[in-house]
Amino acid sequence: MKQAITVDVVAAAAAEVVGGSAGYVVELPPRGTLRSFRVGGSSPLTLRVDEDPASRRVDVEALTLIALQTAIDPPVVPPLITRHLLFGKDGIERRFLAYAWIEGRTLDAPLPTTQARDCGSAFAQLHAARVMDLHERLPTTTTTLLEGYRKAADELKGWLAFRELDGLGPDLLTLSLSDLLRALRPFVVAQDNLFKVARRRVLCHGAPEPALVIARADRSPLSFSGAAPHLCLVGLDKAALGDGAFDLAAFAVASHLDDDAEDALVHGYLDALQVLDRKDPRFVGRFFACRTLELLARPVARLARIARIKNGSTPVLGDPIAALEDESARAIADIARAMNGLRDLAGRARTVTTAEVQAMGRVVAVEEMLLAGRTFRLSFTGEPYTGKTEVGAMVARRLGHRFFGITALSRALALIERELQEGASESTSAVTPKQLVAALFDRGFQMEPSTEPPFYRAFLDSVDVTAAVQHATSDPERFVRAGVLLDDESVRAALKDALEKRFAGEGLVLEGLYAEKMLPGRIKAFHLTGDVGVRRARLMGHRKDVDDEAAAATLLARLDETAPRPPPDSTRIDVGSRPAAAAALEVLVHLLPPGRRPAADLSGRAPL
Repeated sequence: MKQAITVDVVAAAAAEVVGGSAGYVVELPPRGTLRSFRVGGSSPLTLRVDEDPASRRVDVEALTLIALQTAIDPPVVPPLITRHLLFGKDGIERRFLAYAWIEGRTLDAPLPTTQARDCGSAFAQLHAARVMDLHERLPTTTTTLLEGYRKAADELKGWLAFRELDGLGPDLLTLSLSDLLRALRPFVVAQDNLFKVARRRVLCHGAPEPALVIARADRSPLSFSGAAPHLCLVGLDKAALGDGAFDLAAFAVASHLDDDAEDALVHGYLDALQVLDRKDPRFVGRFFACRTLELLARPVARLARIARIKNGSTPVLGDPIAALEDESARAIADIARAMNGLRDLAGRARTVTTAEVQAMGRVVAVEEMLLAGRTFRLSFTGEPYTGKTEVGAMVARRLGHRFFGITALSRALALIERELQEGASESTSAVTPKQLVAALFDRGFQMEPSTEPPFYRAFLDSVDVTAAVQHATSDPERFVRAGVLLDDESVRAALKDALEKRFAGEGLVLEGLYAEKMLPGRIKAFHLTGDVGVRRARLMGHRKDVDDEAAAATLLARLDETAPRPPPDSTRIDVGSRPAAAAALEVLVHLLPPGRRPAADLSGRAPL
């Protein structure tokens, strides 16, 4: 996502709010799609604007601030001044809100005991607020431990599936996380009874962290006693209705509290609830159950966010690769903390370091993102039935390149040739190879890479002709003619010239026999080899007339004898028994500049 809100745009919006010229404008960290600015002047403001026009996070925060202005006395959140719309540099409206600037400083993790007690009091005031008007207007979160566990399990499964599509196979990282999830299940089932008589849903912060708690400069620290609060909560764009135990547990984990500070947090929370006449007698058991689950749910949620950032469903400002690398580093640290904090449940005898967790495996593959904007001419040849079409199509799809299978291309040429012959008179001279190739591309022939067999869709005149170029049973003579055309050097030369003229400046991926000879310009050739048993099984799946392993082995040996030798200077990719995604990832790694290649390729390492 490109930045559309500038300092000038914020200054103009702030001037309308204060009714005069605004002072200096400074952006506050952290810098995400929801950005915060300090506007100086006689009446300093905090202005928050969302770069994502489709997001409703500003609306959620505004609703929450409005409701809490009268629900809590004295208020524990800043008073909202206004919420409105502003136009970015791209001319699109975005939501913003403004509240009075709070003099003070944000808290740092880990929290000392005194600050932890005050934080417990502040969250008690938030959770004790009677905000009935927010029901049906704010999202709801999980209210049972089992629901929280299922959410974490679904997010972990989604990340594992996304990682597998990237070509990263099972490794020690995935094995360790899966073991932790399994070890947690008996604990969750046993402790979930605590939630069956849980208190009503309360207004939760949603994303509580020390950086979103401000210690006011004009008030001295004190535990809750009905006086003006020392702490102020901000960043309520993820506010939701749920169980306060989840909210406080998330804050405890994010704050890296030790045992004493954690006890102070809980005592401050319960003492404040008692003063506010909002007692929660079962809170302590629910809090520690939630905190145990949060140790694993926090890194898993970050892993799910990493997957969403890569597939584009979660927008980020600036370089997405930098965002992924930063999120991955945080995820590794959180995973190490979870493995150490839950080692008694998982039967782990010793603690692990962040470096050890990082060496267990890769969080996500970013090779195609590093190669974005670059164009290549790639050819794929290989042993029979090694999955060349699937690997080539996957590489083309991840790079955004055009893809052509040589076999499908020759069969399409044979189809065009027959149509031209049927429509020509006897006196018309034979069609030359250049005319035949020109007729094919003039009719818009293209192949779209696909994830399902045959791993492409062929189009001619915008009509799907995949079946016509894939299956030989209906017209075997045309398929024989396709092989003759492919062996004709003049036809191959015409195809090479057409590819060079029609797709100049575009990335091209060609797969099949003669692929390296038909690509124009400077090419990178790859030759695939595979496990014999896997190739034999793939042959039996493709050839319906071969239903015996001995016959399949004989046919495969004959095909290997007649197969052409690997092209000179080609890079050998041993697919082995790995999926095509792993082979495609290895190809992408070979295309990276040397300085960006992973120190060790873990895509095919089996769990120990």
